[in-house]
Amino acid sequence: MLADTEHISSNIELANRIIDNNLHKSTKRQYSSKVKHLYNWFKQNHPELCIPPENVDLELNMIANTQNGSQALKEFYAHISKKRDKNGNYKDPIEHQSFEHVSGYKSAIKNHFKSRRVKFSDESEIAQSEFFGGYKRLIAEEKQDGTRKIREGKVPLTFIVYRYIAKIALQYDRDFYCSIFAHLFLLLCWNLIARCVSVASLMYSHISWKEDAMVIVFPTSKADKEGKNCSPKHVFANTKHPEICPILSFGIFLFTSGVRRIGANPTVFENNFSNTEDRFSFWLKTICSVPENLSMFIELGVDVLEVGTHSFRKGVAEFLSGMVGGASPISIYLRAGWSLGPVQSRYILEAHGGDQLCGRAASGLDITNNEFATLPPHFNNQNGPILSIAEWDDILPRYSTFYPAQFRPVISFLLASIVHHRHWLVSTLNRSHPLFNTRLWTSGIVERLSTLVLVGTGRHPLSLLTATGIPPHILLANEIAKVDNKLENMKIGLMARLDMLPVELKNIMVENFQINGVLPITHGQVVTMISNLEQTILNAMQQQSQMIVQQQHQQLTVQVANSSEANSGYRTWSWNGRFHPVPQDFNFPSDNLTNIWNLWWDGRPIERIAPYRKLQPYDLDKKSMRTRFIKARQVMEFITKNSEKSAHEISSATAAEKVSFLQGAYSQIFHEWYGDLSTIQLDRRTLASMSFMSFYDLIKGNGRKKKYGRARNISHHNLDADEEDDD
Repeated sequence: MLADTEHISSNIELANRIIDNNLHKSTKRQYSSKVKHLYNWFKQNHPELCIPPENVDLELNMIANTQNGSQALKEFYAHISKKRDKNGNYKDPIEHQSFEHVSGYKSAIKNHFKSRRVKFSDESEIAQSEFFGGYKRLIAEEKQDGTRKIREGKVPLTFIVYRYIAKIALQYDRDFYCSIFAHLFLLLCWNLIARCVSVASLMYSHISWKEDAMVIVFPTSKADKEGKNCSPKHVFANTKHPEICPILSFGIFLFTSGVRRIGANPTVFENNFSNTEDRFSFWLKTICSVPENLSMFIELGVDVLEVGTHSFRKGVAEFLSGMVGGASPISIYLRAGWSLGPVQSRYILEAHGGDQLCGRAASGLDITNNEFATLPPHFNNQNGPILSIAEWDDILPRYSTFYPAQFRPVISFLLASIVHHRHWLVSTLNRSHPLFNTRLWTSGIVERLSTLVLVGTGRHPLSLLTATGIPPHILLANEIAKVDNKLENMKIGLMARLDMLPVELKNIMVENFQINGVLPITHGQVVTMISNLEQTILNAMQQQSQMIVQQQHQQLTVQVANSSEANSGYRTWSWNGRFHPVPQDFNFPSDNLTNIWNLWWDGRPIERIAPYRKLQPYDLDKKSMRTRFIKARQVMEFITKNSEKSAHEISSATAAEKVSFLQGAYSQIFHEWYGDLSTIQLDRRTLASMSFMSFYDLIKGNGRKKKYGRARNISHHNLDADEEDDD
């Protein structure tokens, strides 16, 4: 009997949680704030409609079913329709709130009455309907008179402004990881015509690859709470403008995101979606307030006070709608997730071709040019995999275990995009960018794969990858372009033949006719010519032989002078009267723990720089770099100690094992610091987001960041970063 009672109780709790899901958490917060405003106003202005003696609650039945209550409710709506200053006083002259602002209160009030099982009378319903019908007309008249802005809410941004902000995000060097995050978040919001909350909640299991596009599915949306119309959205590469290429941006984000803890949710961004939205919103406000950017926004006609996260969603919808010969309005609505009423689920169904055309246009490809059919950088997998599982795990930790199976094909295209744009990345990104410290870059795999990347338009002859979402006029333009190329090649060949015709005609006449003034070549002249040719070849061979001997001698001299370099394979540089494993202008990176850990044990093989653990403070020319190195050394020693592995065991381990050692030690340290809260802290402070400098501060504070002086030591760890080794 007791067991049955427990089952009934648990089922009731489950039912209540299910019912509670009728509203999203953010909607609940907004409704709660509005209802609180309603209660405070009624207590102050209509205490007769409050329940005595303390007036904590309202007489909801009286408000909903009496004439006095209906009149008071209309008075409240009129109150919230007028804008107020910081002191809570109405502005003079009166300024009205937007219709959406006031109707939001109506939705909150009706939901509250519904939850309390109080129904409005017919008279009250009619009164509210009349009020909002008249208010809607009032707002329209203000727009007509010019006393109110035509557009409500945040302004839509043009494609030019979007591209400018994308460039800012890419080159934002105050916080590299914030830059990487903001750039990808911005490009996904634009390309998907998505709300920030949808992008923030994106998971790797929602992403796959189909033909020439990355496919993203949002299981639910604001207009589709049940996920009945969760149509896939196709995202395309833009190789002509890398700064707005979502595939390249995703690749940079993925390969710099570091290792995730075992058991972590496969979310693309943070587990806390609200923090992700706030982080992007704060970054956007920050870059809009920079004087240099502010002057550019003014020049482009943008009021930064009206720019928000929703501006990109509005902007791309306007950009696509104004494109002649572009995507249909229905395709744009479906991609944006806007409701089309009851006809959507019955008559308007998903069509891949329309969404693919929408995705190509949103990526910034020129629909009037045959380059609209550009293929993404990709590898030809017909000859087998380009990398082994061990190599994948080396450049992307837990490649085979953390990332879902449907997402792994996407990674190949992300890698191909980085390899294809490698020179552009070097010339565009700051030299201290985290991408250049990853195993992907330092291992030399990028250069190794450079000859295997395929690009093109239409259909590639080797990989047979075919462009999708191409309108008929682009296919016709491609065919015309092929004909133009053939005609141009034919013209060049014909002109070359015409240029050679006089010479060929002269030679034929000399061979077949006796012309006055032209003497035949004798046998002796032929013998002399051959003899001279033999002597010329012999002299050239002797000179080449001497050059080879000199080069071998020089190489032998260098090898003898740098015997340590010859034995280890690492380069050395001579400055300040001694040899060093790094050049004089070398800057020790201030990067996350994952990258520093890899550099500490493996160095930079592509540049033949030894593992950073072999450095000494005197190998760094600047004092700030020496201090940074000493902190990194103490952090690495602390992590090594907690990994319970010797330095020899770690240095001789595989790349995947090294990452496993790091992850195990990191988790162990957090468990000692935070106990039962360690999982929450690990999700908040991932290995990718934790710089070794911040971790050093945590070590000094035993898990808490503390200010410390030069002479302060921790009892169980002697960490003094100000000491330097002179030799």
